[in-house]
Amino acid sequence: MNNEFHMFVENIIESWPEQQREGAEKIMNKYGLPQEAITSRLIWYDNYPWQIKKYKILSYCISATKVVP
Repeated sequence: MNNEFHMFVENIIESWPEQQREGAEKIMNKYGLPQEAITSRLIWYDNYPWQIKKYKILSYCISATKVVP
């Protein structure tokens, strides 16, 4: 099952843009396979410790949160 799921996840991220695909691969290298995967996202539950960084976009001061492996 794990190997089948791994191939399923790889097929999903294969179609993603390069930057998102590389980010997903970095997170999977650190935290392992996600518990859920759909075409638009990978989901991990209770994989701690996550490092959260906040940053502002442009000069409009729009707050956003970015999860960094």
